Amino acid sequence: MRALSIGLLIVVLGAGGGGVAGEVADPSDRTAVPVDLSPQREPGAADEPLPAGEDRERAGRRGPGVAAGEPSGLREVVVSGIGSGLTESEARQAATAEAEREMVNALQELAQELAGMSLSSRKAWLEWAWLLRQPGVRQEVTRTCTPRAYGPRAMEEIRLSLPRDVLTDWTRRLERQAMLGRQARLFGGLATILLTLAALLTILVLDRRTGGYHRGLVVASVIAVFGLLLAALWVLLLWAF
Repeated sequence: MRALSIGLLIVVLGAGGGGVAGEVADPSDRTAVPVDLSPQREPGAADEPLPAGEDRERAGRRGPGVAAGEPSGLREVVVSGIGSGLTESEARQAATAEAEREMVNALQELAQELAGMSLSSRKAWLEWAWLLRQPGVRQEVTRTCTPRAYGPRAMEEIRLSLPRDVLTDWTRRLERQAMLGRQARLFGGLATILLTLAALLTILVLDRRTGGYHRGLVVASVIAVFGLLLAALWVLLLWAF
């Protein structure tokens, strides 16, 4: 009987221990403390620079950078002109004329710097108009007029912004024009030699046909005709190139 009681007590104690163990191991227990599976950061790890591609949004805010649309790689030509007159209109016109002359001079210097080409004033005006038609080129004009005791005094500033790609295209354009100019001068020189020989041959032929009696008239007429042809040829070449 005593042995039976001891056996029942052992069974009861064993069942109670199993119930407690099952309650602890029960995964549905909401009061269980969750296990932190995230990697532990070492002190100071958050201050280290982010690797490329890990966090683009944060990596993009590391430095100031160049803002989108910010004018970079521009060549600016800035000139100004001052004019005076009896009226404000006269002063402004004088300032505009002087500023435009200064811009023409600046473009001549820039063409000499880029392509080693000397531009005339007329060609500089044409190149200025060509530059203004190119994409990305901006021209800003600032005008001021100050009344004075002896008359108004006006000032005009012209700021021409040229992108690098436009400068490259303009340099190539100037180099092509310089090459065409050299070819035109070479052609003009050959044409001068040929016209001179043709004029001499014409004088000899006409002098023989007239028997030398109208030599002065023949020489003057031939020189006048061929001289006009030669002058017209050179004017055309110099104007075109």
